[in-house]
Amino acid sequence: MLRIKPERPQLVFLRVCLAATLIAILFLATTHQQMPVAANISDKFNHALAFFVLAWLTDRAFPGKTFWKTKALPLLAYGIGIECLQYFLPFREFSILDMLADGAGLIVYRVVMAVVKITNDGDGHGPK
Repeated sequence: MLRIKPERPQLVFLRVCLAATLIAILFLATTHQQMPVAANISDKFNHALAFFVLAWLTDRAFPGKTFWKTKALPLLAYGIGIECLQYFLPFREFSILDMLADGAGLIVYRVVMAVVKITNDGDGHGPK
């Protein structure tokens, strides 16, 4: 697969998007208000989708870094931190299943990226 390294303005944009997404997720995780769209979808699916998006943004915003050690672990720590914070909020609750869903989102992201890589340049069936 042809890797195009993002230019500096693209990296800045991606990092701003990542920061905004982290802030939005923290707000949604700690607010007392119910969000109608988010409430209609499975909570665990919301967690997995959020961490899939965070993984994509982090991977694109920091190219060249190893995924599991420098990207996934900090994202998992962020998810665990949110759960710990929710433990102290009377209108929220701590959930190990939420943390597992966060991790599942990261794993699904890596699987999808591996499939995309294989499809694009791994076995000769996809475009190069």
